[in-house]
Amino acid sequence: MICFGVLHRSALKECIRHGDWKQALTLLFSSRRQRVQPDIVSYNLVLQACRRASQWPCAVELLTHLPLSSVRKDVVTVSTVVSALEETDHWAAALGLLREAHVEAIELNIVAFGAAVSCARRQWRWSSALLQEALDRGLEQSLIAHNNGLAACEDAEQWEHAFALLDTVQRLRLEPSTVLVSSASSAASRHWPKTLELLVQAVQAGLKLDAVAQNTVITAAGRGGRWSLALNALAQAVEAQTVAVRSFRAAIAAVACAGWECCLWLLSSMRRPSPDLECYSEAMFACVQSAGTWEVCLSLLEVMWSRRRGPDLRAYGCVARACGLGHAWPHAVGLLELMDRRQQHDASGSVWNAVAWALQAAGRALPPVPATVSVDLRKEHEVVNFVRRRAQVGDLEGVLAAIETYASGRKWLKVAGGRKASLLQGSLLPGDRIVEFGTYMGYSALLMAQQLRTLGGGGRIQSCDVNALTWPFANELVHWANVQGEVQLRVGSAWDWLASGQLGQMDVLLLDHRGTVYQEDLRSAEPALHRGARVLADNVLLPGAPLFLAQVADGYHVTIHEVSEFMQPELEDWVLACTPSPAAAPHSSVEYSDLRELRQWCREVDAICWASRREEVDWKGFQEQLSPALRCWCARHGVGTLRRSGAFQDPRDWPVRRLREELRKRGQADAGPKSELVKRYIQCA
Repeated sequence: MICFGVLHRSALKECIRHGDWKQALTLLFSSRRQRVQPDIVSYNLVLQACRRASQWPCAVELLTHLPLSSVRKDVVTVSTVVSALEETDHWAAALGLLREAHVEAIELNIVAFGAAVSCARRQWRWSSALLQEALDRGLEQSLIAHNNGLAACEDAEQWEHAFALLDTVQRLRLEPSTVLVSSASSAASRHWPKTLELLVQAVQAGLKLDAVAQNTVITAAGRGGRWSLALNALAQAVEAQTVAVRSFRAAIAAVACAGWECCLWLLSSMRRPSPDLECYSEAMFACVQSAGTWEVCLSLLEVMWSRRRGPDLRAYGCVARACGLGHAWPHAVGLLELMDRRQQHDASGSVWNAVAWALQAAGRALPPVPATVSVDLRKEHEVVNFVRRRAQVGDLEGVLAAIETYASGRKWLKVAGGRKASLLQGSLLPGDRIVEFGTYMGYSALLMAQQLRTLGGGGRIQSCDVNALTWPFANELVHWANVQGEVQLRVGSAWDWLASGQLGQMDVLLLDHRGTVYQEDLRSAEPALHRGARVLADNVLLPGAPLFLAQVADGYHVTIHEVSEFMQPELEDWVLACTPSPAAAPHSSVEYSDLRELRQWCREVDAICWASRREEVDWKGFQEQLSPALRCWCARHGVGTLRRSGAFQDPRDWPVRRLREELRKRGQADAGPKSELVKRYIQCA
């Protein structure tokens, strides 16, 4: 019997070596059928085979069989299963395993904690807490565990905590590695002085910076607008022979602020390594930022063909945009013919969007959508056909009512009806010059045209949307309602139209497109805002425009209108009404750490928006996470006067019972007076 056990384990070790987890499971269960009880060592070997093969579900399921077989798990069992969960998002399950081990009096080691830290990579607070618990238990520390913790700080841009971890490593007399320094510097890459300070210290300590660390230096210098430092770091990397293509790519992006000429010089200086597609794309993007460089973009396109480096759809789009800014629309149209000859198909219509912008910027009519574009537009066809059946030509009120009726039964069509419509129309004055970013089917533009007529006529509405594929449908509705005299629909991005200077002065700016770029488009539009201008921002809470709050925190009088979504009363949204303040601060007073929090939420907003294009998403659940965070952020910074039209409340208006429940959910103390509870909740949310 003992001999069989030895052979059994040897076979399991062979399975681990060859990654054959299925055979390992077969051996385990076959021994049980032969009435040979596998011990914990055999179970651990099978778990290792599952971990090596990335079969974490099998590892977790096998763990549940242990109590049935009267085998007691040990520290190796826990460490192996937690390690199997490292590449998943099941960090809560990993923490649960550690808690169970504590209850069962299993003495955990640093391997188990290090694996759990890696599992919780997207939850940097848990990663830091786990490392601290390992320290408190007096466990032998390892660089791997601390590197996992630094990786969590890197993802969350928590450079303060990353630097604290580095101090801990030095205090424990663990030899810092280049990987540790790279993770910490990457965490601080948006706070470039700290990045450079850290890397200088690393060099002084005798560490040789690898390509990742060098790339971090270049990126950080570029974000700080210190393009000369970026070039200096690149030169050092070349001299140390640690330079990689991504280092040049980061340097090209960094020197873009110095002008497109610097980007081309850097691109032409590349020998080894040679430039890749992304290097050319970065240089081309820099050219787009400068009007009159369309010839340069076309030349870069020819170089890319000659060197067999693409070009891809992004490159074609950049050239078309440059042609639009340079009033060279025939060359933009020629790109479509060129792509057709080279059998490069623009199925998504991204290049067509840029070509359409170039045509409209030159005052040319848009031709039909190219046949190579294969986007499903049946929904938009349905909307137009529904309106044509329900409303008479020239009946603006009938067109608006038909769109609202159609939207009431179809959640995918989100229109600013109900309370939002009242807010929008109530913000307009006679003769207003209105610019809207985000047209889609044109409902808001029609709504504003109706109000301008009610106010006695005059004024104009320019509505811009980056999607040229939906433009024909919105344009047909505008003509069906007979408001083409007041409403002009434009194809192209907000930045391109603002850079062209064709939008003119604005009395009203309506932001109703992608919320995570509101702040960028407002910055670009500010020089064109007329005295007394009003900035209206829809969808600030749903899907969300987190960084926009920071943009208007200083320099604007802000009113936050809390409203229910049209035909979806279970969902709340914010419409922000902002007017420039005469006594605006020259620089934002918002701290770096607060911007970091908003950037993280922007990533979450973009992720769920992209997911919603493929599948149904839980908007209500997402809002329950985002809403408290944005409310607390506004409360901390005094942003806006909140005006409610729904039942959703500010934390300061919550009953004590709810405050205590919310604090317990976040692992915070729930004792004390209400004022203290509110303060504690705002700090931890």
